Amino acid sequence: HPEHATVLRWVVEDGLDNAAIEVLLERTPGATREFISQCRKKSRPFFAPWYALVNPVDAGARRAD
Repeated sequence: HPEHATVLRWVVEDGLDNAAIEVLLERTPGATREFISQCRKKSRPFFAPWYALVNPVDAGARRAD
């Protein structure tokens, strides 16, 4: 999902907050907050190996979400 990847890049690499992303996406604050939450949720399976390397104790909890 290109839009999801773009939003995650804005958050992680560019350090944009929800208010800035809200303007870029032309969404309400609640819709923006929910969309970012869904972006993070959909990305978790792709980052599971990284989470396991960084924090082996917490990796199982993250995969269960």
